Amino acid sequence: MKAKGLYEDLEREMTAVQMQAKAIEDELSVWPADLMDKAGCVVHVGQNGAVAVKYGLIRPEDRNDMAQAARQAGEAGQADIVSLPSPKTRPVHSDKLMRRLTAHRVAAVQAELLARPDVALVAITAQLAQKLLLNHDYRYHQEDQVLAISVTDSQSALLSAAEDMEASAAWLQMDSERKAWADQLPQEPDAVLGWLLVQEQAIVLQLLTFLVASTVTGIYGIEPRSQSTDALALALDLDMRRWWTASGSSYLNHVSKNQVITVVTEAVDINAAAPLAALKKDAAVAGAEQAIAESGWLPRCLRTLAVNNVQREEGGEAAPNGADVEEDVAEMTA
Repeated sequence: MKAKGLYEDLEREMTAVQMQAKAIEDELSVWPADLMDKAGCVVHVGQNGAVAVKYGLIRPEDRNDMAQAARQAGEAGQADIVSLPSPKTRPVHSDKLMRRLTAHRVAAVQAELLARPDVALVAITAQLAQKLLLNHDYRYHQEDQVLAISVTDSQSALLSAAEDMEASAAWLQMDSERKAWADQLPQEPDAVLGWLLVQEQAIVLQLLTFLVASTVTGIYGIEPRSQSTDALALALDLDMRRWWTASGSSYLNHVSKNQVITVVTEAVDINAAAPLAALKKDAAVAGAEQAIAESGWLPRCLRTLAVNNVQREEGGEAAPNGADVEEDVAEMTA
């Protein structure tokens, strides 16, 4: 009960802080009268069913006028009053493609884990420690279970995210292992514990490794700075070139022509990419696929990045050659 009371106190304190932040935000929101006729608001039902208002919305066709007004306000010493949202830009990878790529990364991590019971044991121990020792989000379970551990097989999520998943080497390896264990285990759930008790520890650890691998997840629709699988990828020394290859069907057909040219520039050089600028998309994809066939190029979301590299990029440093490649592509397609 003491823990529950502490949780309720923290929840009340968090609510109070959120209300204070909202009050400060409202007080700092000043809308010049000469700009209000070009902006609008939307009234909607917010959290807990309360009425909420979103102010300062600008139509795309009014953006240039508002930018000019913002510059004039800045010249008049009112730079802090006007703040335009960043214009929407199309991401390099669509939601569907990102989910597909990260699903293949998850499948590869799962397959790599099969050969590393040491990492699997550390991974599940770490997660249990985080949940039971470091996470103060108390929950009460009604189920009649000997261990209050919930687990989810990510198999269906991977199939849903990537239509080509079943043909991948990582999926085939995991599926083979899954069928092998299904044949070995007793069919009655109540008999599993007794069966495991008479097995050698190596067998039990091997099964645990497969089960841990089956729960690995980390599918994203929008490309994140870091992924939940990063730590495991580092521990496993994951090299996605073993499990995935950039081709027309796996990647190039699903990105813009500019990105196709960027890929060839990164994977080979600008001389190989330059002729693609004059071609139509299908021809450019075919040429790019041939050019990068032996390069082992990977999109950023499939690369195994050290933690310090991720932090450096978040701090503002560009990925190696990233800015130079973008400038070269812009010049070729201008």
